[in-house]
Amino acid sequence: MLRAKPVNMVNVLEDDDTLSWQGQKFLNIGLQDLWVPDGLSWSELIEQRNQTVLKADVPTKTVPDCCEMGVVMNATGFKLDLPALHASILRTTELTDALQLVVEGGLMLGKGRIDVFNCLRRPDEASFA
Repeated sequence: MLRAKPVNMVNVLEDDDTLSWQGQKFLNIGLQDLWVPDGLSWSELIEQRNQTVLKADVPTKTVPDCCEMGVVMNATGFKLDLPALHASILRTTELTDALQLVVEGGLMLGKGRIDVFNCLRRPDEASFA
């Protein structure tokens, strides 16, 4: 019987700026400098983080993300905040601030909206999962 090999779906950032994602290692990724907002707005920070991982060819969206959001939308009547999803790279401690409405300093465009995020954490921090 074949069994699926468990993989790490979470973005784990090591002290040496190595990002681990789905069992792959991306060296000198550039996220170390973007660990804290450091004066950037949430949209600026997320844009920079997303561009950093895209340059390294790390996906920010997966098919399960889209499938899960479809189920949530059907069950709740919520809508996507953006058609392509923000797919923000966020630490668990940043969620409540970053996922507020734009008028409150966050990135969500309206109420009753959904989105996905990629959990960014250190190896010694708990996973959002």
